[in-house]
Amino acid sequence: MMLFNKELLEELGARAGAKSKIGKEERARSFEGFGPVAFSKDSFFTLSQKDTKAYKAALAVDGGNQPLLEGESFALDFIRVSFCLFSDGKIKEAKSYSGFVLAYLDKFAYGKDELAIKALVFDSKGLSGISDGSYGFTYEADSSQVFSKMRESINAVRRSIELNLCLQEAGKAKNSFILADGPLYDSQSLPLIKKLSAISASNSLMVFGISKTSSLFTESGRHLPSLLMSDSPESEWGIQIAESTFSPKANVFFARLHRKSKLCFRIDTLEDDPSSLSSLLPLSTHSAFLGYPYPLIVADKTARVKNQEKQFLSTYLKRAINDKQFDVVENLLNAHSFLDTIG
Repeated sequence: MMLFNKELLEELGARAGAKSKIGKEERARSFEGFGPVAFSKDSFFTLSQKDTKAYKAALAVDGGNQPLLEGESFALDFIRVSFCLFSDGKIKEAKSYSGFVLAYLDKFAYGKDELAIKALVFDSKGLSGISDGSYGFTYEADSSQVFSKMRESINAVRRSIELNLCLQEAGKAKNSFILADGPLYDSQSLPLIKKLSAISASNSLMVFGISKTSSLFTESGRHLPSLLMSDSPESEWGIQIAESTFSPKANVFFARLHRKSKLCFRIDTLEDDPSSLSSLLPLSTHSAFLGYPYPLIVADKTARVKNQEKQFLSTYLKRAINDKQFDVVENLLNAHSFLDTIG
């Protein structure tokens, strides 16, 4: 007996991208700060180490965070950011900075669905030196979205600190790569991107923002990375899908950086020349994560906040403040879990 009929399997294959084909003119759905660039199967270009430029070093920056205490109107996270300097096939330096970010609902705008959230940074190990200390965010949202917007604010703070770390270390480097984890642009970070663009021009730096995952879709509703991987060349390749609507100019590509890799990554860059992506190939041959730049692997490992660390900090925090107060906050958020315990 066949458990799944043929029609179901064919439809699922089409939705999963396994049999998807790139149309004559595809476009990514528009996303903040960028306009889509039409592409087809002919838009793929080959990446080759013959096109790589001789750069002295690669500076990779990444960050991680874990929630320690969450309430309906506030959230406290432990955050760590790190950089890794890679040169001559070796890690020359790896360093991290850490601290705490407290985000809380500041107020609702009178008479409309708009809320203001503040975020404060508290130092633990050097984090204050690469942060603004206090951040403010305004969202068009209602009360049901307070919690998700606080999490969005904390992520934006972490991103700002990562870019500040890029700026701090980029000022010391020349003729190097800057590799940042994630997209280069969001509305909060544009001033930092402008500063990074200026430093990259004066110090001969190549700047890339590399995203391990992406939720970009085509206008026809297909998941963009899945579509590209299902109908792409077998070699290392790149393809442009968007360009910035802001200044400095930034371009968005997808690329497979190793022919044996089963993944492609979104790559944002301030470079105009698409062949600049070829410079990432020599960095993307490590078996730990084939096709992903090794300096970012190290930066991720250094920045990652492990669950054991989160548990230790949460326990210490619970002892440092009133235990009953801590329990009340947790109970208010976990009311559904009480029902789950009823047999």
